[in-house]
Amino acid sequence: MISYPVEPAKRTPIMYVDIPRFDGQSPATRSTCGDTASRTPGSAEGDVAARAMYLRQREFLITRYPAMQAWLPPQWPPRTSAIDRAATITALRQATSTLNHGLLILGYGDGTIIELLRQDPVARGKAITLIVLASELEDFVSSLGRCDIQAACSSMQLQVQLIVTAEDMSRYIITAFAAHHQIAQLAGTTILDSHPLAPAAEELRRTVKPALTAGLTERFDCLGNDVYDTFLGAKHILMNGDRVFREPRTSDYKGRYAGKSALCIASGPSCAAHYERIRAIQHEHVVICADSILGGLLKNGIEPDFVCMVERGDEMHKLIDEAAPKCRTVLFAAPWVHPLSVAPFGGRVAWWWPGDLVYNWLDATEPTIGTGRSTGTMAVALAGHLGVATAYLIGHDLAFHEGQSHGDGVAPLALEAQGKVTKLMSRDHLYYQHRLLDVPKNGGGTVVTSGTWTIFRSDLEVIILNNRTTTTFVNVNVDTGVGAVIAGCIGGRLPEATGQALGKEHPVRITRDEDIQAYRERRQRLLSDFDLCKEKLVGMSEVMKTWRPLQHDQAEVEAKAYEMALGKLVSKTNANWFEYVFRAAMHNLLLRMHHRTQVRTLAERNWMQVQVMRQYLTSMALLIDRLRPELAQVLETVQ
Repeated sequence: MISYPVEPAKRTPIMYVDIPRFDGQSPATRSTCGDTASRTPGSAEGDVAARAMYLRQREFLITRYPAMQAWLPPQWPPRTSAIDRAATITALRQATSTLNHGLLILGYGDGTIIELLRQDPVARGKAITLIVLASELEDFVSSLGRCDIQAACSSMQLQVQLIVTAEDMSRYIITAFAAHHQIAQLAGTTILDSHPLAPAAEELRRTVKPALTAGLTERFDCLGNDVYDTFLGAKHILMNGDRVFREPRTSDYKGRYAGKSALCIASGPSCAAHYERIRAIQHEHVVICADSILGGLLKNGIEPDFVCMVERGDEMHKLIDEAAPKCRTVLFAAPWVHPLSVAPFGGRVAWWWPGDLVYNWLDATEPTIGTGRSTGTMAVALAGHLGVATAYLIGHDLAFHEGQSHGDGVAPLALEAQGKVTKLMSRDHLYYQHRLLDVPKNGGGTVVTSGTWTIFRSDLEVIILNNRTTTTFVNVNVDTGVGAVIAGCIGGRLPEATGQALGKEHPVRITRDEDIQAYRERRQRLLSDFDLCKEKLVGMSEVMKTWRPLQHDQAEVEAKAYEMALGKLVSKTNANWFEYVFRAAMHNLLLRMHHRTQVRTLAERNWMQVQVMRQYLTSMALLIDRLRPELAQVLETVQ
């Protein structure tokens, strides 16, 4: 744990940081960052050493972060920081830094905070993210002649990130905690944001802090699945059988409409206002829609080329049952979509490999692509994958409009489900998804949205960012002044009809019988792996019942945790399937541990982890007993 003394001459005990004394010099002019810090600032000797140190660190940072070349000038710019170093130490003393996963430092200051943490043996074991705010960039650049960031990166798990706006902060959090396996890291990350900064940086920190808080809350809520939810996804993949190998996939469609344009239609309230224009130009563009609006489009004379489906619920087929037989639309679906939702389209199906472990198990040769977490976000991601030059976003309101959540023609199931959710919403709801929020509106002001739609909007922004080099995204809501702002889009109107129809042929999948046979063998081995996994779990549980406090050091605890890894309990070919299905069992227990990281000693932390591991072993064995009969039933019927 970190201890920062109040008295300059006070020394701290072993395992605590020993802060160098001020020696009577002013905190504003005395620094401990790097070898050149001991020389008098402004002296010829000090400036020469600082310039050399700056050039060395500039090269190091640009090699590690190529984007920094735009930040760092070719020569060292000397600058004296007015930040009170003593106040930085006081702030660190007040911040809780326990034996958790990592630290997120919001604001660089004068660099003192990095040097202090580098001296702390506990902090050196953490994953540390340093957020440099744009308004303190000059101080950061100048400090590279005094503060040894290179040494800090070498001795700590330190990452550096530049933040200019609140939107940058939101996007960074999405990237930093993007996958399910990072939920435990998020739960164990402490934010340090009370250390002093320059006035302009203090103001920017106040501006971006709400985006940081909201982003972390969103990650917390949306990354933690329960085990049965993930099991359903894997179960539906099995139920879809071999057809996922025989029918086209995303790789077959990559860049297929390069240079063309697409209409990406969601079911927001503004969608219906564009029906007439869409109908007039539909044959000149690729038309992609969310599943809930397919029926409404067909009733208005619009036949989409693709409809997207990502939800695994067994009722989702009600969105498309009536519409699917009346069109030539191709369903683009994740393989975990229920077979009842796929059946109405017959052979008009293409499969999307989202970025998840179960798809590495299904067929690791197929590239995975993020869909976002809704059919609306998937429609935009598909446009980017098709390589279109321009994608027009229609009906992506992501907000209520005069109390409406969806537009005319939306499937009754979607309206019914939204109605139930809307009744639960409030400004202070415990769960982020059900929280009512005010967000920036196209045309100025704010509009009321929900946590769920805010998550979808952040997904869209990542998708747009990932495809920005090939595709321009035009949100027609920008010009009409409705809906929530989606960063990365430009305003514009739907194009006029030209009379030039676009050829729209679909690819044919070339299959290999050996790939299908290998998949069948993996699939049939799942039941024996269930039995093997339970046998090993029970054996380890009996061993850990004998463990007692203070008898096992950190190395022994970590070694046992490594031994319990799901991928090591089953056959290698099915490791990804098990890690996907049961990941939430460990993650949910890890959350409990990380929420209780206010511990005083490493021994306390070790014993807490032992208790989590015991719970995990017991709960996993029970889960296997619960799920095995259901899996056996599916495997008996699968083709």
